[in-house]
Amino acid sequence: MKSITIRIFGLAALAVAAFGQQMIEGRWDATLTTKTGVVPFRLDISGEGAALKGTLYNGWEPFETTTGASFKDGQLVLKIDHYLTRITANLKDGELDGKIVSRSRADAGVYAFHAKRYVEPVASANAPDIAGSWEIPLDKPNAKGEKTQRLIIEQRGPEVAASILRVDGDTGALNGFYKDGRWVLSHWDGSRPGVMELSLKTDGTLEVKLGAGRTNAGLIAYRTA
Repeated sequence: MKSITIRIFGLAALAVAAFGQQMIEGRWDATLTTKTGVVPFRLDISGEGAALKGTLYNGWEPFETTTGASFKDGQLVLKIDHYLTRITANLKDGELDGKIVSRSRADAGVYAFHAKRYVEPVASANAPDIAGSWEIPLDKPNAKGEKTQRLIIEQRGPEVAASILRVDGDTGALNGFYKDGRWVLSHWDGSRPGVMELSLKTDGTLEVKLGAGRTNAGLIAYRTA
C-alpha cells in the first residue's frame, strides 16, 4: 500500500509540473515600462526543464534566445547574460507580472514587466502602402554630423517592420499593425527598447514620432523609392 501511495503522489507531482509547463509555453504579448511609457514586444517561451528558453524578436525575425531560463512554483526567470539582463515574473490568472533588470551600459535600469497570451490582431483592410525607402531631413545636423536619416519599411498588409539607418548603426527593426489611421511599432530584443509611430499624410509624406511617450511633434519623411 505504501509503494502504491508513493507512486500516486509521484504521478500527481509530474502531472502538476506538466500542467504548469503547458501554462507557460507559447507566444506572449509582453511590455516593459520605461520612464517615458510602455514598450510592447513579442516573447515566445518553449521547451521545458533544462531546455526551457525564451525567444525575442527583431522585427519579424527571431533574434535572441535566453542564455538561461527556469519556471518553478509559478515564477519565471529568463536570463540574457550578454546583455546583463534578467526577467523575473510570477504567473497569476494566466498573466505574467514582474520586472526586467538590465545592467548593460547602454540600457541600464529596472523596468516593470507584464505579459499576457498573444491574441491575433484584427486586420485592417484599408492600410495604405508605405513600403520602401524614406528620407528624414533633420532640423539641424546632429552630434554625429548627420543632416538626414534613412527610414526603411517592409510591409505585409496591415503590418510593417521599419528601421532608421544612422551613421553609427540602426534602431533595430520595429514592427506593428495599422489601427486608427496609424502604425505603432515597437522593438525590444533584450536591449534597445524603442517605439515608433507612423502616420501617412494627405500630401504623401510620413510623420514619424519616436519614443514610448510620443509627445514630440514628429519628423517628416519623404519617399525616395
